[in-house]
Amino acid sequence: MKLPKQINKLLYRKNSNIVGLITQAKQIEFLNNILLNLLPSPLPLHCNLGKIDRQTLTIIVDSPTWSARLRYCIPDLLAKLKHHSHYFIPVKNIEIKVKPRWHTKPVQNTLKPAPISQKTAHCLVETANTIENKAIKKALLKIAQNAK
Repeated sequence: MKLPKQINKLLYRKNSNIVGLITQAKQIEFLNNILLNLLPSPLPLHCNLGKIDRQTLTIIVDSPTWSARLRYCIPDLLAKLKHHSHYFIPVKNIEIKVKPRWHTKPVQNTLKPAPISQKTAHCLVETANTIENKAIKKALLKIAQNAK
């Protein structure tokens, strides 16, 4: 009976094409981390290294808003990249591509309801007491609880 081969041995064989892909993926991840450390907050949460081709660095952002914010940082980023030339090839241009992240969770609305005046709360309670629909009555009483 032939024993199954360990995945490590298959992935890291000398003549395997996967070794080159794994090495390239690790290099891109390493350069991406360096790039994100060079960006001002909160840009690193919305940017990733796309590719480096010739003297152009492509950065992927998740919305046009972050693209505009990143555009303002390009001169400073190019200067910082010169100091990290031992990692990056000489970069003279930065290209920005927008690709929304569809796999992320939507941002939850964390706003609390605005407080209402005592007078408004009193009116809501009085109105709720005249309504027979239990769901509407409950909703009005809940809103009335937000009084100052």
